Amino acid sequence: MIGKNISHLVSDMIKEITQNYQNISLNNLARQTNHNRSYLGSTLKKETGISFSKALTDQRLLVAYNLINISNKTILTISHEVGISNQTFFYKKFQEKFGQTPNNIRKKKKQLHY
Repeated sequence: MIGKNISHLVSDMIKEITQNYQNISLNNLARQTNHNRSYLGSTLKKETGISFSKALTDQRLLVAYNLINISNKTILTISHEVGISNQTFFYKKFQEKFGQTPNNIRKKKKQLHY
């Protein structure tokens, strides 16, 4: 996502998504930056090719992936911790992004430690 010529606004948005992925929303971000919600969303999409919701979901899934690998917390707990309460959505998006289920990632982790 980062690496192109992006504006300070988009850079700040990405930083905010990365740091506050658990409870951030486009409405809150618009209030914080004194910009219109639509303007923020379209600017992010124009400069990165990714919508706000996709950027946020991707960040949450990346953190979840890392937590699955380093902790013994349940998948349900992890999904809630990263800000995704809908289990069906979590499993579907996780598999789309990583090509395997959270449970398969966990099983592979356990196999490596035996």
